Amino acid sequence: MQEQELEILEEQGSQESKEKVREVKDKIERLFEEKFDNVSIKDIIMEFSKEPRPEVVNLPIKDSGSEIEIQLPSGVRKFPVHKEQRTGKKFICDYFPPELLSADTDVNPRKLVKDRLVKLVEAFMVGETRFQVTNGRLKMFPNNQVGLFIFDGSHGGAADLLAGNPQIFCKFYLPDSLSYLEALHWNNHAHRELRQQEFRGQVLLKKRNAALLERMRQLLDNKEFPKKTEEVFIKKFLNPLERKGMTEAIIDDVIKYILYAEPEVEPEGGNPVVRLCGLYEFVNLEEQSRRGGKKISYELLRSTIFSDFIGDELCDYDKKSIDDEDDPRTKEKQNLLRLCNLLVLHTLKDKWGATEDGTKKGHSTNEAIISERLWKKGAVRYWSPQLRETIGLIVGAAPSDVERIFQLNITKKSWILIEDAVKRLFSYGAWNDSSVADLLNTNKLETTIDALRGWATKYNQPLLDAYHLANREKPS
Repeated sequence: MQEQELEILEEQGSQESKEKVREVKDKIERLFEEKFDNVSIKDIIMEFSKEPRPEVVNLPIKDSGSEIEIQLPSGVRKFPVHKEQRTGKKFICDYFPPELLSADTDVNPRKLVKDRLVKLVEAFMVGETRFQVTNGRLKMFPNNQVGLFIFDGSHGGAADLLAGNPQIFCKFYLPDSLSYLEALHWNNHAHRELRQQEFRGQVLLKKRNAALLERMRQLLDNKEFPKKTEEVFIKKFLNPLERKGMTEAIIDDVIKYILYAEPEVEPEGGNPVVRLCGLYEFVNLEEQSRRGGKKISYELLRSTIFSDFIGDELCDYDKKSIDDEDDPRTKEKQNLLRLCNLLVLHTLKDKWGATEDGTKKGHSTNEAIISERLWKKGAVRYWSPQLRETIGLIVGAAPSDVERIFQLNITKKSWILIEDAVKRLFSYGAWNDSSVADLLNTNKLETTIDALRGWATKYNQPLLDAYHLANREKPS
């Protein structure tokens, strides 16, 4: 065969390969559009299953110790049992078709990231090997039935199927080798610390919170630990693998209350439930963040208001129950809820996104413009800690107590002054100056500080700080 003919054949093969990749990328694009970007490994395994199937597939199992027998639709299949030398945990591993797999959303509720999935598919379709396996656990059901639940390696497994592989290579831990809580903590730690891939916080908020409450109840029932404090819980009761995740779960518990708590009395007449905190309406709680949305970023709140007002030191208070009214964390929830509702009332409600003619495309009102600027990321990063210092001044807290300001008792008189401070925050003149606006949407706090300081100097106005918000003279 002539060299020129070989080049033509190679080029044709290259074009066919590119066309196949393009077809798969188009398929991924359509799938994410249909699901509004909420695509999970569950959607992929359902998509590639050969026949209609339930979300959870149960299969008869027999455990003889050295091997596992699972009754598959095609017949009985035997899997040798392996044992991790370091941990002693037992597992099986092999290729499994998607119609036998179930998604372990209890352990990993995270959705797939489209860009990452596309890159993996492109790599696999040009012949790159996959080094990682998809991890899961065998979950027992009545009548000696088992489910094959996958919770880790979702992107790689999904990409394998999309790239044309009919099966996924999986490692499944035996039921008595990996509990739900172990899988939850290991998966969180593996992504956040070892792979440095941060989960969006609210995705795991409720899952981790449920695990926290369960473990805390176990501590309350455990006579080996007479003192039931957060410090005992984290440093003595939990195993090392759980500690970091559960420390963050203590913070998550406060955040979950702020964003999701509902009145104890259900609404009458089928009316929709109104959450205790009005902030819920203005925060983007989608599992996959979208750019250009007219809502406040959850991550911005977590890194500012929640970070500034939720104490991160472990409480030494001896808990009597999960919901103890005297618990500093309970006070923290109530106080932060009250502050958030004041922020909603005076900086967001009837202001955020408001237009002069009441239509979505109308011109924004002046209050809407101020509201949007005040809630830009650079602005919030500046005024949130200032507001905490303000409350410290109002209640007369010692400097060492400001870090846990909302774990203290705050009087009605102090709350009146705190509300005045929030009003003063919204009415600060710099928010109304268009020359300052572009300098508020920045990750560099110094840029926002310079902009506000420059505005105050230019117009001979007080700087927006704790003393101004508290309406007090700054000591010379």
